[in-house]
Amino acid sequence: LDVVEYDEWGNVTEASALDYVKSYSPYGNVRAQRYPHMMLTASFNDTRVGFWEPAKLAAKLRAVASDTSGTLLLITSFENGHFGTGGRVGHLADLAREAAFLQRAFKMTSLGVSEDKCDFECKKV
Repeated sequence: LDVVEYDEWGNVTEASALDYVKSYSPYGNVRAQRYPHMMLTASFNDTRVGFWEPAKLAAKLRAVASDTSGTLLLITSFENGHFGTGGRVGHLADLAREAAFLQRAFKMTSLGVSEDKCDFECKKV
């Protein structure tokens, strides 16, 4: 954290603030367990979150997640910024990619979720 962020997040050179930040750190709290389907996105031109952060998280999850964990997809764009794809229809491409991931991860058909293929309680559509 930068000094200008201390008011919001706390000074991590102090033990209590550091413990608090570590308590919700996604990377620091990865454990050997089952994880749900995840799509991590990164952008090379993101000035707020380095593209290596989602890559590190994906690598750690792949190393420790159980065999029964869901799909883990890492998408790294070399064109986008922090808020995704720009332009007139760029955000629509991002939404379509997210929808396609969800449809495939949860084995959804055009009529809804297939009851015999999902790992959670399904309801007929």
